[in-house]
Parts: sequence; structure tokens; C-alpha cells
Amino acid sequence: MQKYSELLRILLEKRGITDSKDAEIFLNPDYESDFHDPFLMRDMEKACVRIFEAIEAEEKIVIYADYDSDGIPGAVILDDLFKKINYENYKVYIPQRNSEGYGLNLLSVKQFVEDGVKLLITVDLGITAVAEVAQLEVDGIDVIITDHHLPKE
Repeated sequence: MQKYSELLRILLEKRGITDSKDAEIFLNPDYESDFHDPFLMRDMEKACVRIFEAIEAEEKIVIYADYDSDGIPGAVILDDLFKKINYENYKVYIPQRNSEGYGLNLLSVKQFVEDGVKLLITVDLGITAVAEVAQLEVDGIDVIITDHHLPKE
């Protein structure tokens, strides 16, 4: 651990990483072996197919992200992906916390229907928005929910 700066050692130790081998795995992961296969998540293949279809058809996509430290980085990752593949027919939307509150807000997304949005991808929200998602689907907008929270019973 001595090869790391004092600050980095402190941060690693706060994460329970106290030896060089574990630090190396944490700092330089092997993405093939150290990470969970994303296709083990429910409906991942279905979500990917829908995103590919939207891109191929040049459909309008909205990335609707929570305003916290999970949602914003997730939105940035998707934004970066779309930029890297030169896909421009999308918008990142982060609701105004004070006026729109948390989660999917039908008043906020009503404009998306008028704008011709066909796919809405949530980031860090939407798992409990059953009524809102149903309404979006009635309005012709497919919804992909990415959220680490648990649904209500």
C-alpha cells in the first residue's frame, strides 16, 4: 500500500481495502471477470434491443435522470455514449428538485409527448412510478427504467 499516496490509502481503507492486491483489483478492475454480467439483470436484452431500434429509426429519446449523485453520473454516461456513436436525436432531462420533486412527473413529461419523444430512459428513478409509466405508454412513449431502488410491495 506504500506505493499509493496517503490520501488514496485513506480512501481505500475507508472502503475496507487494506492490502495492495485488493487495492490493485479495485483501482484497475478486469471488466471481464470483476464485474457482474449486465445481461443477468431483468429485461436487459429487451432494453438494449429497444434502444438499438430507436437509434436505427432515429427516434427522439429522452434520458430522464434523478438530480442526485447516482442520477447525474448515469445521465452523463448515457449522454457520452450517444455522443460517441454520433446520435443526436436525444435530450437529457433532470427535473428541478424544488418545483418538480422526485421521480417521474407527468406534468414535466407531458411536453415530451408534444415533442414526439418515442423512448424515455430513466436513470436512478422510476421503479415506483407504475401509474406514470402506464400513462406514458398510453401516450406512445416506451419506457426503460434503470433504477437500483426496490419497488413498493
